[in-house]
Amino acid sequence: MRTRQLVLVGFGFLMACGDPPPQPSRTLTTHPRAADRYARLLQRQLVESDVVALGQAMTCEISRLAGVLGSEEAKARVYAVVDSVHRGVDREKLKRIDQALGGRSYGGEECDSLNAISDREEPIAPVDPAIRDR
Repeated sequence: MRTRQLVLVGFGFLMACGDPPPQPSRTLTTHPRAADRYARLLQRQLVESDVVALGQAMTCEISRLAGVLGSEEAKARVYAVVDSVHRGVDREKLKRIDQALGGRSYGGEECDSLNAISDREEPIAPVDPAIRDR
């Protein structure tokens, strides 16, 4: 629980600490793969040495998710991804990542560039209902 909160709070996404929202995602049927890019970034953070640069990219991805899905839905998706990716990961490794990211501020103009690239390479778009219902 502490790691999940630190990861999200460290990115400046959450306004207040607390438990994840109890309601399930409302957009899984319309945007089933919306948080995939965030999940890949979080997985990379577990194996790469430059967690700070990845922290910037992850913060930008969260803001991109919030822009498309809304902040509460993005929050639910991020919590679900963190729970899934961090399940079974050594607590000491997560603690080292938390310490490396601690006190850093992310965002700004760099997110504009990173999100423009992300939108071009992997847009967060709804699934066509005709395809989804097959």
